[in-house]
Amino acid sequence: MKKTFTLLFLLLSFGLFSQEVFYIHTVNVPSENQENFENIMTNYVTELAQDEVAKGTIQAWYLMKRVPNIGENNPDGMNYLWIHVFDNYETMMAGNQWWNNSTEKYGIEPATLYSGFGGETGGFYYWQTEKELESDTPGDFLILNFAKPKDLNTIIEVNEGVEKHFKKNLVKSGLVGWGYASRIAPQNSTSASIMFWDVYDNLTNVMKHMAGGAALEGLDKSLNAKFEKANPDGWINRIILENITGTVPNQ
Repeated sequence: MKKTFTLLFLLLSFGLFSQEVFYIHTVNVPSENQENFENIMTNYVTELAQDEVAKGTIQAWYLMKRVPNIGENNPDGMNYLWIHVFDNYETMMAGNQWWNNSTEKYGIEPATLYSGFGGETGGFYYWQTEKELESDTPGDFLILNFAKPKDLNTIIEVNEGVEKHFKKNLVKSGLVGWGYASRIAPQNSTSASIMFWDVYDNLTNVMKHMAGGAALEGLDKSLNAKFEKANPDGWINRIILENITGTVPNQ
C-alpha cells in the first residue's frame, strides 16, 4: 500500500550552511520491471531508510515516479527519482550507503535484492532548502519547477507574497506543501539555479495549478508580472511526479 507523504523541509534563510540540504538521484526503469522495482523499494528499502531516520543519519527519503502520458514518451528517459534529505552538509557528504544494509536486516545480499531491475541510474543533483510551507495534510503528487532567473533578489521578494497567498489557500485548494531550493551542484551556464515545488492532494488539482488555478487562483497579478520580469526565460522545465513510498518523521 502506498504511503502518502509530506515534504518536511525546514524554514531557513539564505546563507546558512547548517540548514537542510538534499540530493535528487534519477533512474530509468523499463516498464516490464517497474512493478518489481516499486515492490522492492516499498517493502524493503523504505524500512532501511526509516532505520536511518531513527538514527538521525538522514532526515527523509522518498521515491517518486514521473506521471506517465504527459509530454513525449521517452522509454530511455528518467521515470523515477530518489530524494535524499539531510539536516546538514556533513551528513549529506558522509557517504552512508544505507541501502546496502539488507544483509543485516533481511539476510538478503544487496546484489540479490536489487537484481532484475534492468534500469540505469542517472545524475545526482544537490540542493539547499531555502523556504518551505507545509501542512499536516499528506499529498500524493509533486510538481518540480526549475528556473534560472536573471534577478534572484526579486524572485525572493515575489515569493514572500506568493507564500502569503498560498498559506491562505493551503489544503482547501488541494495544495498541501510548497517551497523552493537553490542549486548546490552541478552548476553551469544553462542549468536551473532555483527549484520550486508544489505538493498536491490529487492529479486533478495538479492540472488546475499548471493552468493557473488551484492555489494560484486569485494571486496578485503584479506578483506574476514581477516574477516574469525577473525570470524572462520562463520555466526551464516542470515535472509532475507521483509519490510511491518514503519515510515518515520520527515520533
